[in-house]
Amino acid sequence: MLALCAVAGARAEQDLYNPLAVGLRWDVDVEMKTPGGATVQGSAVREITGTETINNLSYFVVRTSFTGLPNMRNMTMYRRKTARGIYAINAVDKEKREYLEAVLPLNVGQSWKTVIFSSVIVSTVEAKESVTAGGKTYENCIKVIYKTDNGPSGSYYQAPDVGNVLETTAIDGAVFKFTLKSFSGLK
Repeated sequence: MLALCAVAGARAEQDLYNPLAVGLRWDVDVEMKTPGGATVQGSAVREITGTETINNLSYFVVRTSFTGLPNMRNMTMYRRKTARGIYAINAVDKEKREYLEAVLPLNVGQSWKTVIFSSVIVSTVEAKESVTAGGKTYENCIKVIYKTDNGPSGSYYQAPDVGNVLETTAIDGAVFKFTLKSFSGLK
């Protein structure tokens, strides 16, 4: 997302589909269908709680917590934007290896590869369309499909000035659906 832009406490340079700013919060309904066909309902909260400097670069601290979903662990990610893309570090990575999470700007037909540990994820911007999630219709969303060589595959919709509003992911025979319930904190 636009040239290194995270100054402690400041908002990252704006790209329409991936807002990064301290104080943003996404409340999400989560539905998990198990390989056996059972459905489990839960929720998740993603919040940008601050900034942190890692390897002389400033990142936004993004914390996600889950409720009501067995085996889903809370997680922390570090994200930053540049003119070329969004870069991320998983907090569990002791070596703090940065990877390309998404290229910028997002345009229909664009593809990129992300390497996380030993997995390669190929993502493609498939379309620009409207989507309804959580009882609200979001216009001009970017639809991204992704496939991992040895893991999850799915799709997600990024709405302007909101970010991810709807995602479906298949992992080890289970299917997860994440639906945005509410978004707050953008000024």
